[in-house]
Amino acid sequence: MVHSCCVVDCTARWGPDKKFFRIPSEKDSEKRKKWLRAIRRLNLDAPKKDWIPAASDRVCEAHFVHGVPNRDPQHPDYVPHIKMGYYGSQNLKAKEKAIQRYFESL
Repeated sequence: MVHSCCVVDCTARWGPDKKFFRIPSEKDSEKRKKWLRAIRRLNLDAPKKDWIPAASDRVCEAHFVHGVPNRDPQHPDYVPHIKMGYYGSQNLKAKEKAIQRYFESL
């Protein structure tokens, strides 16, 4: 199966030089909620219901500052947030400052 990124307006497709990450499972419900809130896709089949990702849905490396998700909830890469397909997600300077604050706090 060919993977493509599920983020709105992202055209990334699987390739040897691309990394893709699964949306957290329902076992980690808090992290999953944060990811789904960041992805902010619409459910076109039922507009009044939330979008439910398929098991094959992935988010590509372009949506993380360091290219990979981080397990630390305080780290800016805990949730994808760069180029999320809607206005306001492009504020990279603020994200870089958040990363700097994170590492200064260690």
